[in-house]
Amino acid sequence: MSSVAGYSGIIHYRSHALDGLMPAMSDKLANAVFWFFNYQLNTIESVCHKAICQLEQVLVQNEESSIGYAVLGHLYGASMVYNYPYGSNPMSMAQQYVRQALILNPKCQQAYITLGWLHLLEGRKEETIENSEKGYAINPNSSFCKCDLSLCMTLLGEYKKSEQYLEKALKINPLPYWWLNIPTTMIAMKARNFEKMLFSAQSMERLPMVFDSVFEIVALY
Repeated sequence: MSSVAGYSGIIHYRSHALDGLMPAMSDKLANAVFWFFNYQLNTIESVCHKAICQLEQVLVQNEESSIGYAVLGHLYGASMVYNYPYGSNPMSMAQQYVRQALILNPKCQQAYITLGWLHLLEGRKEETIENSEKGYAINPNSSFCKCDLSLCMTLLGEYKKSEQYLEKALKINPLPYWWLNIPTTMIAMKARNFEKMLFSAQSMERLPMVFDSVFEIVALY
């Protein structure tokens, strides 16, 4: 069921492509999911900024959509990661939206995932792990959350934990995001398995970025 209809299931992959039909503006949950998945599938500046702009218009009347605010916080954080920040103070906006999400729903899994990433960007390791795992505990059957935790733990240097979460994620859903090649690549590098590292690095086909080439150069060397 998770592979077919879950947060990162095949239905979402097919129905949230860039050429898909955008939900009605009145359906705030559908808009939040639609633009978040567009960003997940197409991690580029124009899609990220479009998603932020559209979601802010949808939520302009301060509607009670916790996942909408959580996704907005995530997108603002992502804009900093990929060096195309949106607005003058994206971190402040991200934190503001996450707080709003948790006020509306203290058990919003996406809000805790986003909060963990914001702490990661701030260099706060303990808070990153605490909030990421708190989000995971809300729904351990979410393959997306496992994928997210795997990448997060890799960037924290927790390679053993990262590998455990990655293995669980792929058992639930064998259709990983392009960015799941990052933990796979780094875990392989740590284990000095350079053939696997090179294969994983070359599998990052969604978005041409500098680190893809860096990983390939390291593996080849």
